[in-house]
Amino acid sequence: MKLVKKNKEIRREEIFSKISSYDVYRYYFGEFTINRKYLNHLRGDKKQPSFCIHNRYEDLTHIDFGDDYWRGDCVNFVMQLHRCDYLTALLTIDKDFNLGIADNSVDIHAEKIITWKKPIIAQRKEVIIQAITQKFTKIQLDWWNAYELSEDDLKKDYGGVTIHSIKTYYLNKDKMPVEDLTFGYLFEGKYWKIYKPVNKEAKWMTNCPINVCYGLSNVSNCNVALGLKSVKDLAVSYKFLSSCSFGVQNESSVAISDESINYITENSKERYLIFDADKKGVESSMFYNSKGFGYWNVPKRYYTQYGIKDPSDFVYRYGGERLRKEVSKKIQL
Repeated sequence: MKLVKKNKEIRREEIFSKISSYDVYRYYFGEFTINRKYLNHLRGDKKQPSFCIHNRYEDLTHIDFGDDYWRGDCVNFVMQLHRCDYLTALLTIDKDFNLGIADNSVDIHAEKIITWKKPIIAQRKEVIIQAITQKFTKIQLDWWNAYELSEDDLKKDYGGVTIHSIKTYYLNKDKMPVEDLTFGYLFEGKYWKIYKPVNKEAKWMTNCPINVCYGLSNVSNCNVALGLKSVKDLAVSYKFLSSCSFGVQNESSVAISDESINYITENSKERYLIFDADKKGVESSMFYNSKGFGYWNVPKRYYTQYGIKDPSDFVYRYGGERLRKEVSKKIQL
């Protein structure tokens, strides 16, 4: 009888006792210089360098200022790249780097481990964002009204996140430029996400952890809970679809923690995610399907013909009532 060697449980600490976060980024992203912006070739970026691997807390993390799907540490990076869960990411790193941890062949693989000379990583301070708010201007209210969101809608607390007009804001005490359409989302009263919807090169800036869900307090004894990928979509969903709506920081596989998944599952009979209708959004929806979430994406015909990919876009073109009618074809609201 042939004996099959059983894989052992793999832990993060074992991996990073043999390689570094620099090695992981170097292997999967390619050659880079810490704190320098690059085109994110992994998402086909050919226009504006917006991807940065930088040093925080004496280690490396990444951020893409043009697409906040790409954000977190090196394991998160592998999860985002392969659209997989945490354990699968660890197993992928173990296999790709010839570490031999999972199959108990560490000694055999020791000389084949892939690694690079790690540069000195100086400690970088925590990102601090400070903001001074103001009343919404007419230009700003007109912009939100196009999505059928009134000033009263903007003043709501959507379960741990509030929407603000930004007069001035500072990044690590440096004053940053403000445009006519500069908004701030305040999470849990302490984390900011600055949102400039018409600035394609610097659309957002945040110091909010990637796995901070918001609006979870809205999910309590719900028949159907709806998860949205942006604050704007959450506000639209709350108004036109269901008050049992919550939001995530982005559409990546690390955006909803196991703890949040358990909470949502315990407090709803059914759960659906409404992510973008593009390839990334659909793939992320399918990933969370394995975690117990159904999903609804804007029907393909609207996306291919008109570029409508999320609930906000849909309301902008067709209105909130039609959105509800379209979603109701799949989800019993």
